[in-house]
Amino acid sequence: MGIRDQQLTTALTITAVAAGISVVAWKVSRRGRDKGEKQIKYSLQYAGVRGSLPALYDHTLTPIFTGESPKVYSIGGNGTSAAHLEVWVLDSALNKWEEILPASTPDTGASVFVKRARHAAAGVGKAIYVIGGYTDKTMGDVLKFDTDKEQWSTPSFLGDLPSPRSSHSATVVGKKVYVFGGIGEKAALNDVHILDTDTNTWSTPTVLGEPPAPRYSHSAVLVNDDRIIIYGGHNTSALDDIWFLEVGTPHVKKQRGFLQKDVVAWSKGVIGDSPQPVVICGPSGVGKGTLINKLMKEHPQEFGFSVSHTTRKPRNMEQDGVHYHFTERPDMEAAIQEGKFLESADVHGNLYGTSIAAVEAVADAGKRCILDIDVQGAELVKKSNLNALFIFISPPSFEELEARLRGRGTETEEQIEKRLKNARKEMERSSDTTLFDHLLVNDNIDVAYEELKRILALDTAAPNCGEQTEEFQPDGRWAHSASVVNSKVLIYGGLKDGGKAVDDMVVLDTSGLKNGAPGTSRGLFWTRSVPKCEFRKYLCLSPTLSPRFGHRVVSLSPTDILLSGGFDGKQALSDSVVLSVEER
Repeated sequence: MGIRDQQLTTALTITAVAAGISVVAWKVSRRGRDKGEKQIKYSLQYAGVRGSLPALYDHTLTPIFTGESPKVYSIGGNGTSAAHLEVWVLDSALNKWEEILPASTPDTGASVFVKRARHAAAGVGKAIYVIGGYTDKTMGDVLKFDTDKEQWSTPSFLGDLPSPRSSHSATVVGKKVYVFGGIGEKAALNDVHILDTDTNTWSTPTVLGEPPAPRYSHSAVLVNDDRIIIYGGHNTSALDDIWFLEVGTPHVKKQRGFLQKDVVAWSKGVIGDSPQPVVICGPSGVGKGTLINKLMKEHPQEFGFSVSHTTRKPRNMEQDGVHYHFTERPDMEAAIQEGKFLESADVHGNLYGTSIAAVEAVADAGKRCILDIDVQGAELVKKSNLNALFIFISPPSFEELEARLRGRGTETEEQIEKRLKNARKEMERSSDTTLFDHLLVNDNIDVAYEELKRILALDTAAPNCGEQTEEFQPDGRWAHSASVVNSKVLIYGGLKDGGKAVDDMVVLDTSGLKNGAPGTSRGLFWTRSVPKCEFRKYLCLSPTLSPRFGHRVVSLSPTDILLSGGFDGKQALSDSVVLSVEER
């Protein structure tokens, strides 16, 4: 099922609360992945109507939750002539912005610091950590703002602080702050640093997987409480925009326990569902090879084999990457330990195995990957995050299997006895429904092949899906904003290639997220969420927000998002708007 499955109507409304004016409504049609029809309503209203935040961009917004209604702190930024580090607070219960003039710091005696922009801020408890940024130079310091005392300090930390940077991200996970990327003093960065606010310690974790290209002015938000989605950034392509920094997934926890140190892992985001792999098991002589060969011959564009790895030396005419990926034993052992293999076994002193990358190479070609492996390998694949279909091919009887093996005349008696011993163990597992989805008895090869095609849904014509539309892929962007509501990442505004500010909002649906490190993260879908207005009746709040970049957003609740400021290409903006999302 994909985003072409059915039509979903999204209704958006704008409400000018301050003036008490009725609703301006407009609609947009988009493609959805959910069964049945749902409505998602996006409503906008002004925030801070009793007070005004100055025109700002490249500032930070940080919510501090001390009760039912959070307070939001705006720190620094460009747009005003103030020389000091400005602090504004929005009391969301009173809907009012006020400027804070902090008390003197206990360590420096200063009440304020020099204004900075393009910094990162992270709220943990009642403290806000301001990391790096730009004044008249790129900064590498960390400031701390106590929201109870309304007081700045420059705390001491254990470990090495991140190198000076700006336009980076800082994402809070529990009481840890994960800092990624940014623009350094000489070049863009793609490193990861962790601040443990419990111990006041900075650390550089062990990073597994290939990292994304260096970037800055990207967005970073937490999804599923165990991974940070990194989207966009300066000079990134649309096809290289989505990455996941896994910080608490099972793979990361396993590696953390093994290495006894802090570990994170990278996984590239892939749009759409990959074809479901097929695991085929069965004893030697049952006819697996014949069935698979018939399948590959009749459907060469739909199925493909993964190329296995081995530590043995290549034989005559064998080509690396075609027959096997020939590798050195220490390298393969390390990759197995890092979880990069779905299954592996030591056979006569040599390692053999199926890597996640090899299976994904078939999926990237748009084909279903066939894995012809033994039961032991199937058990390992079942425990992995590969969502495969498991089929056991069985003979009509053990006696028939023995007759087939002896009839081939290709093995010695010792080899036949060994194969029969292994076959008996494998057939004992054939009816295990916790491992295998289907049991196929090969009594007649032609009948068995037709049954295999039925299991793989190859005997039915593709359904008529009605109207066909191209899957939506937004252009790459940077200096945008991102927030999460119900597994949907709402991305608004920013700059596209060529430096054009935009006012559209796109949604990355992560509800179908599959797999992850040490492979790719699949099952993502894009949709549009900003329509053209039907009419423009009220001037106090336009039907769409103006194009902007360098703005900021924070979550006030599971469904309410505050957006503030930005730059439209000509001037800094001072509006503060709440976006409410209701799915029903």
